Amino acid sequence: LSLSHYFKSFGVATVSVFYKDLDGPIYDEIRTLEGADEQAMALTNQYYSNPLDQPEWSTSVMKNAGEGKLYGLEISVEKRFTELPGWWSGFGLAANASWIDSEVALLAEERLGEVVPLFLQSDQLANVSIFYDRSNWLIKLSWNFRGKYLDNSILAGTDIDFIEDKLGLKASALDRWIDDFERLDLLVEYRPLPWMVLYVEGTNILD
Repeated sequence: LSLSHYFKSFGVATVSVFYKDLDGPIYDEIRTLEGADEQAMALTNQYYSNPLDQPEWSTSVMKNAGEGKLYGLEISVEKRFTELPGWWSGFGLAANASWIDSEVALLAEERLGEVVPLFLQSDQLANVSIFYDRSNWLIKLSWNFRGKYLDNSILAGTDIDFIEDKLGLKASALDRWIDDFERLDLLVEYRPLPWMVLYVEGTNILD
């Protein structure tokens, strides 16, 4: 569902709300396997010549999760200031921001039915671009932000046993999260001829 407002000069502002039911989204299932585990023994026999070796194995397999949902709000604005006099009319602004909530149920035996946020889905997204586009020039400065997100879940191994039995914490304390990050990009283009573009581009220029 969305509501849009069109400016008298070039531009539009939009507010949207959305909701999605999810069935079986794919995620990266990580397991830690040790010597006595049947799968660990098979891997050891395949890759190690000494039968006394009992290494720890980490496996990563793409799996389907259970049912889930995704919903949120998005606001976007795009405006070119063509009503301004002279060279000022080349300025413009484009911005959008999203606030998202999500959840999905795990199907792995060790954490069956546990609800976690949707994998790789940030709860906040935003970007703002200020640009100048007139005659033969395009100059654009863009700021991008992505909130933290759940990368994958740890589902087996002595780490889980230790954190639950010894520390009294939930297994989700071992889940891997990617912290929020932001970056600033700059693009400068010059078109001396209709078929020629000269440009300089900088990515993440503050880092």
